[in-house]
Amino acid sequence: MQRSLASLAALVGVLAALGCGDQTVPPTAGLRLSSAKPISVTCSFNSMNSIVSKYFNGSAAKQTAISLINAMQTASGNNDTTTTRDRGFDVMSLIASQVKAGNADFQDASSLTNALLACM
Repeated sequence: MQRSLASLAALVGVLAALGCGDQTVPPTAGLRLSSAKPISVTCSFNSMNSIVSKYFNGSAAKQTAISLINAMQTASGNNDTTTTRDRGFDVMSLIASQVKAGNADFQDASSLTNALLACM
């Protein structure tokens, strides 16, 4: 009994010593920022159409995105901010469905989202 109590006391002592020592916290993984494409804050519907052509798989999704962006551009020209934003969010929903379907092109998805936000 004394032997197991001594072993337990020794184990507690070792654990206490380890717990009191200087602990270095490993750095958390930071966001990886890409310097390849600077983020633009100006609205350009023309640049969105080229990104859509590269990003969307399948002609139906691509055509839907182009139609939504065209509606967004028309609403923007008429100062209809509600419709402009609604159509922008509709395109973002299409992006989400592409991600769920396995489209791993995060660079174009990010560029398109940034372009949408600039126009919204």
